[in-house]
Amino acid sequence: MKDFKLRNKFCTAVLAGLTAMSALTGCDTREPPAADTQLVLDTTASVNWSDWGDRQDSYLTNDSNRVPYQTWLSKLDDAKDMSLLDKANRVNDLVNNTVRYMSDNANYGGEYWASGVETICAGVGDCDDFAIAKLYALKYLNVPENRMCVLGVTTDTIVSRKMNHAVLAVDTSAANNWVNCLILDNRARSLETLGQDGYLPYYMINSKEIRQCKLKVLKPPAP
Repeated sequence: MKDFKLRNKFCTAVLAGLTAMSALTGCDTREPPAADTQLVLDTTASVNWSDWGDRQDSYLTNDSNRVPYQTWLSKLDDAKDMSLLDKANRVNDLVNNTVRYMSDNANYGGEYWASGVETICAGVGDCDDFAIAKLYALKYLNVPENRMCVLGVTTDTIVSRKMNHAVLAVDTSAANNWVNCLILDNRARSLETLGQDGYLPYYMINSKEIRQCKLKVLKPPAP
């Protein structure tokens, strides 16, 4: 019972922090990172949960959802043999051009993490919905789910330090160790590298688990 209450308390705190998320438009020009960065998990703070993954499977049992969603996914068929970077670019463009931003309060009446099929079929969503839709689109292109996560971040690392945005993080490192991972953002027209984007990560989230994380700046290579 204690573990259950702790899990609910942690999940509630995370999701409550995400209710303030808002979308921004345009693409900022930022300086490249001064050094390599690594997304590091806090292995002591892992909370199991089940949310959009179950609904993704459930919604796809209905033809009225599955058929339009699969038709939309088929737009990516020519990208299946592309590099991971090219796949990420294609998916980022396609989702950003398909989905229109709408807050969860306006769309659902409160905080809600929509599955990929829900967001694509509705054509609207907030920042975490964009990120989840991109995760499933990349999964369709055979990108392993363990190389992706929804990343809860703050866009203001100096003043508020409060989580207020979500993006999709993709690990493109050969060692699969989350070094210089790519960021797919609904507010940006191009991909960025974590550390370049100016965001401070708080949580790595997938369909089953929430884990606290931090950004580690690695020593730059010797000249």
